[in-house]
Amino acid sequence: MLCGNCGSEQKDGAKFCTKCGARLMPPVGEKNAGSRGPLSATEALVAVVATVVVGAVVIVAGLTTNWFGLAAPDSQAVSSDTAQVGLQSGEGGSEAPVAPEAPSEPEVRAAVADYSWEELSEISRLISSAASDSEAVAIAARYHLCAEDGTLDGTQTKSFTLANGTSVTMRVTGFNQDELSSGSGRAGITFSSSAPVATRAYNASGSTAGGWRDSELRAWMNGELLGLLPDDVVAAVVPVDKPTNAVGETSDGSAVVMTSDTLWALSYSELGGAMSTGDPHDAVFNAEGEQYQLFANQGVRWDGPNSFLQMSGGMWWERTPDPMDGRFVMCVGEDGAPWCAHAPYKEFGVVLCFCV
Repeated sequence: MLCGNCGSEQKDGAKFCTKCGARLMPPVGEKNAGSRGPLSATEALVAVVATVVVGAVVIVAGLTTNWFGLAAPDSQAVSSDTAQVGLQSGEGGSEAPVAPEAPSEPEVRAAVADYSWEELSEISRLISSAASDSEAVAIAARYHLCAEDGTLDGTQTKSFTLANGTSVTMRVTGFNQDELSSGSGRAGITFSSSAPVATRAYNASGSTAGGWRDSELRAWMNGELLGLLPDDVVAAVVPVDKPTNAVGETSDGSAVVMTSDTLWALSYSELGGAMSTGDPHDAVFNAEGEQYQLFANQGVRWDGPNSFLQMSGGMWWERTPDPMDGRFVMCVGEDGAPWCAHAPYKEFGVVLCFCV
């Protein structure tokens, strides 16, 4: 073969020119111009590392371009936060929705007047769900619905104005006494007005037939008067069952029937407590409900006058037909005595009661 440097003839297989000493190139086809012998240990290690790096790059590229189905296309990509929201809301799976948080208890305020009617309704729910009477009173005291010792004195009040312009002040009257008409337990708070809201006849016709159940006064209170209440009060009040003599003159306790009322007038026994004369008519009077705490705390009795029951405008109606004389309906006298009765066509004051 020829030397590529000086052109002199050289023996086949020689690696260097015998004339000029230049390195001889192998004949074409014997070895590729770019080939080389086995790699050294260092070169081999470098090659392995390079291979690993290149492989990692390829794998990452595959993941981000969905080569292996592990990454969603852009149009279907869902972040982990979004997926978590979907699970919580019950979307895209069988997981149950996350339960809403229990409503928080109303903030304690200084007086009854400072609460909204909605808040009073929530407090009433707390009172009615109490495990015992003592716990119910403790809740009422904590929210300043009664004195610290649990008593009522008539200063626990909240006012509103009827649509006809009449100002009404409602007093906390009792706790956990009235049965809800829904059958779901008792109403936590009962209110009664501190003065009559109107002057009306019990029955303009003068009849006592059907008692409170069929009276014009009941129809007016649960119709026209209810329509005069502010919307927030209407939203808070709840219907309760009220027991009343529906016969009139009788000594049979079964004459007392239940009516569902949103607004009502007080009964003789709710004001003065249970009668104990030994007369057979006592059972009819006493079947119309227990005495409310407010009147018990103020010393009201069925057999005598009490200044706490005296109201401007004079006499005011009870819902109780007189079981001793079928011509009359019970009312509170000008001296505050609940032991009065008059013909139902008389126009006396109407004291408003309701529960929240």
